[in-house]
Amino acid sequence: MPQRRLDVCIPDTTITVFGYDTRGRRTSVTDQNGKQTTYAYDDADRLASVTDGRVADP
Repeated sequence: MPQRRLDVCIPDTTITVFGYDTRGRRTSVTDQNGKQTTYAYDDADRLASVTDGRVADP
């Protein structure tokens, strides 16, 4: 499996953390404010949904 980026740290600015499942698909991105965007996939490994944690619920 190829190496996957787990986090990005830019001095004095941001930290972004990436999550992956056992198939190497990105499952989450957490920004510097702790807001998490999640990704779900169908059985054919196609992106099925994205839930943006940076957007407030209505």
